[in-house]
Amino acid sequence: MPTIINDLGFSTTASELLSIPPYVIGCTLTVIVGIYSDKINVRGPFIVLGASVAMIGYIIAYVTSKPWPGYAAAAIAASGVYPAIAVLIAWAGGNAGGDVKKGTVLALIAGISNLGGGYVAASLS
Repeated sequence: MPTIINDLGFSTTASELLSIPPYVIGCTLTVIVGIYSDKINVRGPFIVLGASVAMIGYIIAYVTSKPWPGYAAAAIAASGVYPAIAVLIAWAGGNAGGDVKKGTVLALIAGISNLGGGYVAASLS
């Protein structure tokens, strides 16, 4: 994200500072969605909604080469990805019975989700 912001004409320091707002938006929405999903005890629709919002952000980022829409796309993607991941982990942990099963499920989620990043890094090299 600092590269996108740097393309907007800001200095390196300002680029680093301006990369904070999308993360703050994602964090705030994660807390709000987490509280609300706990309150109504429903997880699935929040995951689908978050994934849909993230997909919109990633599509915008993919189809644009201009920095301002790219910055907006990063904020949109963060506002969908972070709540969806948190709710997904809570849902998986809540559905597993017993401490060993919960630990195994949460470890599998972390391990499988990290396979995607490793595959991308390996294919780029």
